[in-house]
Amino acid sequence: MTLAHATPELLTAYADGSLSEGLSLLVASHLTFCPACRRRVARLEAFGGALLCDGASVAPAPACLAGALARIGCDEAGHEVPEPPARIAG
Repeated sequence: MTLAHATPELLTAYADGSLSEGLSLLVASHLTFCPACRRRVARLEAFGGALLCDGASVAPAPACLAGALARIGCDEAGHEVPEPPARIAG
């Protein structure tokens, strides 16, 4: 990032959500004070959204929902699943 503007590559990565949390915070802070970069990110996000809308729908694999819920600690009804107790080596 230069003193005046973030690079196009950095703004693109911010718009597509691929930046680390630290860099994302840095870019978001820059966007607060830079209307030119804010407009560029808005256009990039609109372009990405249009690409998603124009794409063909793909049905998820049967285990997709169960796998996603397991990663966030919920069952298929949306109830929190407690973690099993840790085993103590003995």
